[in-house]
Amino acid sequence: MTHDLKIGDRVRVTTASRVPGHPPGEEGTVLVGPILRGGGKPYYIVAIDKASTSTTSSIFAADEIEPAV
Repeated sequence: MTHDLKIGDRVRVTTASRVPGHPPGEEGTVLVGPILRGGGKPYYIVAIDKASTSTTSSIFAADEIEPAV
């Protein structure tokens, strides 16, 4: 899935997320991204609103988050 996300965009975690402790529907704000490495899919660093773990920001692949509307 391709998104044109940028810093400051509101996003939510999708069911494709493989990040432990961040359930689908959890929301946050893009802090950094897109990060492109080796021609693969982009990654984003997201500040989570209510972190269910001790981490307040996490790295998500583009298919693990979507725009929150």
